[in-house]
Amino acid sequence: MSKIQLFNKNFFAMNTRFEVIFWNDTHEKFEILLNSIQKSVQQLENLISCYDKLSEVYHINHSKASEQIKISDTLWEIIILMHSYKTETLSCFDYCLPKSLDSGIKFGESVELDKSEKTLKFIKEGYEIDFGAVGKGLALENVKVILKKNKIKNCFLSFGDSSILTLGSHPHGSYWPFSLKDIPKEINFKLNDHCVSTSATIQPNGKNHIVDPRTGEIIKKRKMISVKSKSAVESEILSTALLVANEQEQTEILHKFKNFEIIEVKYNLLSKPEIRRILC
Repeated sequence: MSKIQLFNKNFFAMNTRFEVIFWNDTHEKFEILLNSIQKSVQQLENLISCYDKLSEVYHINHSKASEQIKISDTLWEIIILMHSYKTETLSCFDYCLPKSLDSGIKFGESVELDKSEKTLKFIKEGYEIDFGAVGKGLALENVKVILKKNKIKNCFLSFGDSSILTLGSHPHGSYWPFSLKDIPKEINFKLNDHCVSTSATIQPNGKNHIVDPRTGEIIKKRKMISVKSKSAVESEILSTALLVANEQEQTEILHKFKNFEIIEVKYNLLSKPEIRRILC
């Protein structure tokens, strides 16, 4: 049996770590590929960052309400896609959010799109475009195109530990095993050309940062959602939307999506977590 050639490196992007694992090809090829991946992620961050003063999204967010803003073709495609997911998730996912929860602004429809002119305007003051809930998924989809173009058969990519993309399998198995903390091994994910996104209402610092975009209320439920699918973007969107949605809304949302595997964990202070596996 030939020796397995393993390549494992990481870089910093979108305020977190992007880690790559490849195997069974030359390190020279993977070094070139890593440069292409890093460049792709950086280009997207330069476009959609809320904090980079040179980004298009930063410019949009600092325009006046009611001002008609012309959007570039690349960003327009993203906005239209996100707008459709907002509808499909009953607005449990949204890409247009208040700049501050303490601003006292009323929640609801906040942006108006002109599809013929490719323009956007904020209906209300105090809102901004924010792709924080889906940015890593968008980046991974762009990276997937690079991987396919370069005929990469086996890889594991982790973006901030919460967003995963895989091709092929682990060098010592027929799939990439993916485990969730404190979850029985038999209901964890087996990944072949799959993506996973995990979102939770409780963070390591103990703070809850998930907000219902329809009301502005912080989600008080102690819960984690992990979504496996073929799409990094849809995994990201569903992992967030299903945290916000109640059970009836979850059922309605999931009727619109196919070939997903979902693990939902509800945490109780005085008993074991409730674990539910959903296939759709």
